[in-house]
Amino acid sequence: QLGFAERIRRLQLEEFPHLADFEGARIAREGRYRERSWSEGIEAFRSARAGNLAKFRALDAEQWQRRGTQQGVGPVAMSDIPALMAAHDAAHREEITAWIQWHKS
Repeated sequence: QLGFAERIRRLQLEEFPHLADFEGARIAREGRYRERSWSEGIEAFRSARAGNLAKFRALDAEQWQRRGTQQGVGPVAMSDIPALMAAHDAAHREEITAWIQWHKS
C-alpha cells in the first residue's frame, strides 16, 4: 500500500510524473516485514488501505483524470490506480495460497 500511496500523492501534486517501479522486496527487507506478526501485518495493510481509499474519496472528477507514466506499465491515470491495486492484491493472494500449500506438504 505504501507504493500506491506514493503514486496517488504524486499524481495529485505533479504534472505528468514518471512513477518508478516500487521495490516491494527491498522495502519488505528493510522494514523487516518477516519479523512482524501476522496481526501486525494485517493491521498495517488495513490502515494503509483505508488511507488510500480516503484519498480516492476526496478526489474530484478532474483529479481522477490526472495522468503520468509508470515504469513497467506505461501511461496511467489516477482512475487506473484502483484496478492496479486489485491486480496487486490478487498476486499477493496467489503467493499466500502457494505458501500455505507448500507448508501443508
